[in-house]
Amino acid sequence: MNTFISIHQDKIGGTLAAFDRMIFKGHLTSFFPQGAFARYLYRQGILLKEFKSYATQTSEQLKTHAKQIAEKAGRPFIYLQKATTN
Repeated sequence: MNTFISIHQDKIGGTLAAFDRMIFKGHLTSFFPQGAFARYLYRQGILLKEFKSYATQTSEQLKTHAKQIAEKAGRPFIYLQKATTN
């Protein structure tokens, strides 16, 4: 059976190997220095009071793009309502 990588190796510049998915519980503040999120929003030109609409719009754009990629590849788009653990 040909793998995706072997089929498309001429178009692939590199690969990353990681967990299939990760579930974080709790706060992720130790991943970011203090004020990093505020600096990100500032650089994006987003006021804190506009964050909800920004996040909603960005999420919709990401979801639409993922659906387009799945459709183009002839693959199903399956939205998981919640993370599942085995």
